[in-house]
Amino acid sequence: MKSRLPIFLVAIAVVVVAGFLCLRLSSKWNYEQLRELNAEAPTFAVRPFDAEVAAFLKKVQENGELLSSESPDPAYARIAEVTPWDASVEGVVALFTYEIPPFSFFDERRNGREGAKAAIRIAALPISVDGFLFVGDGVAYVRVSEEIVEVYEDTEEGLCRSHYLIKLPLP
Repeated sequence: MKSRLPIFLVAIAVVVVAGFLCLRLSSKWNYEQLRELNAEAPTFAVRPFDAEVAAFLKKVQENGELLSSESPDPAYARIAEVTPWDASVEGVVALFTYEIPPFSFFDERRNGREGAKAAIRIAALPISVDGFLFVGDGVAYVRVSEEIVEVYEDTEEGLCRSHYLIKLPLP
């Protein structure tokens, strides 16, 4: 009887480890699916404002047709409630440039948080014709198409997101 006890304990340990790995591998597969979708989402390089970029935005706001404007923007207000990114231009920059870390076999809570961030990024990121998020002091914009510019501004009410239709070339 004594000789069977160590074998029995080893067998139990193997079953526990195998069960742990099976559960984690399933979670890892789901997590990696979200990471792959994030890799397919638009990627943004931050380009700080210079004179040319600031002049373009000024022309857009003065001469473009305002299609929509929400302040505070309800989508980003909701994102700020469930993520560490606040509803501000700084939060938009963080959201647009965030990279989802690799899966952790030992920190399921972190995996859950990062998985939620990945899903939110997939849903929230706009498309971009040039891959840039142009960022100034309290303002940022993305060229969604040749004719549409999405502008983010910090206001007293909160983050304002506006869409402008432009006719090229701008005056």
